[in-house]
Formats: sequence, structure tokens, C-alpha cells
Amino acid sequence: MFDTSAYNLVILSLAGGLISLLGSVGIFVSLIIQRRVERLQEILEELVDLSYQTEQNLTSNIYRLIQKYQMYYILPHGPSKTIMRYLDFTMALVIISWLGLLILTFKPPFQYRVLLHVLPILGSLSLMIYYRKLLQNAINPLENQMLNAIIPPPVQLRSVSFLSRYVNVSVRSLLQQARLRVVFRKVKRGKSSGQTCYDAEIVLKEELSFDDFFYYFSFPLQKKPHTLKHFVAFGHLQLLFPPDPVTGKPVPVGRNVNITLGWCNWGDLPPVEVEARLLIFPLGEKHPIAYRFKLLEEKSYYAPQTDYTMAVDRGIMFTVDDGHIVIIEGEERLPAYELAKDWFQLNLGRRYFDPEISQKEPVECTTEVYIK
Repeated sequence: MFDTSAYNLVILSLAGGLISLLGSVGIFVSLIIQRRVERLQEILEELVDLSYQTEQNLTSNIYRLIQKYQMYYILPHGPSKTIMRYLDFTMALVIISWLGLLILTFKPPFQYRVLLHVLPILGSLSLMIYYRKLLQNAINPLENQMLNAIIPPPVQLRSVSFLSRYVNVSVRSLLQQARLRVVFRKVKRGKSSGQTCYDAEIVLKEELSFDDFFYYFSFPLQKKPHTLKHFVAFGHLQLLFPPDPVTGKPVPVGRNVNITLGWCNWGDLPPVEVEARLLIFPLGEKHPIAYRFKLLEEKSYYAPQTDYTMAVDRGIMFTVDDGHIVIIEGEERLPAYELAKDWFQLNLGRRYFDPEISQKEPVECTTEVYIK
């Protein structure tokens, strides 16, 4: 027969020892996370340094940096699960010890002031659960987003808006490394009145996939009795690369990405030459980045034959208000802005105005992003 008071002291000492071990594990994990964060910050600084070297094509270097970042960012699932099982088992024993002692020391009848003795234990349980959540987020930030501001996921290194908002980086230089291009591809649609009809697929090509920005693309149409004088496409570009189908490894960045911005009738394109304009609105800036492309017609496509011009368009000023792009100055520089302004919202995907159908609302572009 054990003495009750002595047994209670033994249980309390066991609970205290388990809590000490729990704190030691927390220190051990924090040291690992600290070293990991330092390494990730070094890679991020290296990425920022590369972005300012605009004279060179550094897409391969940036691509390798993002892959290296992912290697340090993701911990293997085995050790992560083992640590979390240890935390859960230890916390369960401590909770059982506390509840057991509470039951042993309880003397009926029940009175409301008993709740005052229970409150400290409930507060301690809440803190332990929160402590577990902190460690879970630190160990596996891929599935838990609490510490994303400190440890951004690898996909954020290709996010123009994230880098412009939280990192001191030149957006113009970074986009220059993406090597953006625009091409029009001739695609057979079918036959009408015995004649073959063709559509033009408007494609934005990226040598290195940068995303998370709002874009506005336009070019003049051939003079026809259309409501619109310009083809207009706009939207919030967010890329999603599925895991590798064979290995299952996550893919944080892609190369030679093709993004369909919209479609129009091939016959609506100006003959021989098209001058197109692309505006990119990074969410952390106040002026968009403007591209001007001169595309020349070949047999079955329009492609830029000369290098594009790229500059910050200070004639346009914008801000982001509750997920909506608001143009403060320079509305007149955007063709068909009056039709499109109500659709300047984030996370709505890619949209465009088809000159041959009703202009009350834009058409959603559902063509999947592909690598070619």
C-alpha cells in the first residue's frame, strides 16, 4: 500500500521531469530551425544579389538557387513524425498525471469554487497545446503557414509580389531574368461556309517562371466593325506546378513555361506587324512594369524579331485595395479600361475580351499552363 501523499509527490516529480524533457526537445528543435533559417536567409540574399546583375542571363543560377532553397526548407517526413509523436506522448502522460492527481484529491460534494482550482490546469493545457502548434509549424512549415513570414516556402521565391513587398529587390531586374516573350500561334478552328477558319492563341512565354502579379496585355486589332479596337487580356497570374508524376517530388519552379492569355480570330490581327504592350502590376509596387513587343508575321505565327523594350511606366500609378487593383493615375493609358476595371481583382485567373462576342463581361481563359 502506497502512502497517498508520497505517491502524489512521485507523480508530480514525474510530470515535472516530462515537462523538462519537453522543453529540452523544444530547445533542440529551435537550434535546428535556427541553423536552417540562417541557411535559407543566405540563399535568399544570394538570389537578391543575382537579381541586380541585369547584364547576364542568370536564369539557370536562379533556378538552381530555388531548388537548393527547397532542399533546406523541406524536412523528411520520418523525423518530423517521430518528433511529433514524442511530443504527443509526453504531453498525454503529463495531462493524465495532472487529471489523476486532481481526481484523487477531490472530495465530494461538488462546489462551484472547485472550478477555481481547475482553471490553472486548463490554462496550462492550453499553453501546452499552443506550444505543440509552434513546434509543429517550425518542424513542418510546408503544411503549416504560421511561420511563412520568417521561413517563406520555395514557391514564394518566384513570387514577384512577395519579393517586392518583403524583400529589397529590383522588380524590373528580377522580371528581366524571366525573359518574357509574347507569340501568336495559328490554330485551326474548323470550317465555315466551306472556308477554313483559324484562331490566334496569344501566349506569354517565360524562360523562368515568375508569377503572382496582375497583368494587362493589349494590341490593336485590324479595322473591322468590332466594338473593341484593341484585343485586351488581363488577370492575376499564379502558377501551380504539380509534383513530379514519377518521383512525387514537389516542383517549386519551372522553365520554358507557356501561358495562354486568350484567343482571337486570326483574321483580326494586323497584317505583317503587331505592336503589343504588356503591363505587369507587382502588388508591392506603385508603378507597373511596361513591356513593348514588336511581332512580325511568319507562316503560322507572330513572333518578336527584335528585342523588347522594358521600363517602369511612371505615367500609371496603382494601389491594391481589398484584393482589387485600383488605378490612381493613368487610366487613359489602358485600352478598354472602362470595360475591364470591375474585373481588376486578384485570384480571378486569366480573362480576355473576345471582339466577336458580347463585351458585357470578359471570357475566362481555361487553357492550362504548359511547358514547351
